[in-house]
Amino acid sequence: MSRKQLFDQISGFCRVNITRDFLINLKTREGNTQSCERIVIKKIKDILDEKSIVYKQAGSQQSKDFREVGGTDVNLNIEIKKTDSNRIMCNDTCPNENIYYIIFMTGNK
Repeated sequence: MSRKQLFDQISGFCRVNITRDFLINLKTREGNTQSCERIVIKKIKDILDEKSIVYKQAGSQQSKDFREVGGTDVNLNIEIKKTDSNRIMCNDTCPNENIYYIIFMTGNK
């Protein structure tokens, strides 16, 4: 399986398992973006675990939240981003063609 195929599969699992109410409840409150992002990362972790997809999880404040997704043969890297608007902030790292991104937009209903 290629990285793109695996990512498309994981994206599909996210679409099925992440509800609109879950996203609405992720809006940043009092500027605390990290607590919301941890909730999102846990949700993705739960999905990967449920589907028995292997990965290595990065530590807090590191790029590539999930590394070697699918094992070293596939070596898919995933970064999770959450935004309350239509702007995505990449504070510490520039977007990279070797990283796949899952972006959660809580936005307006």
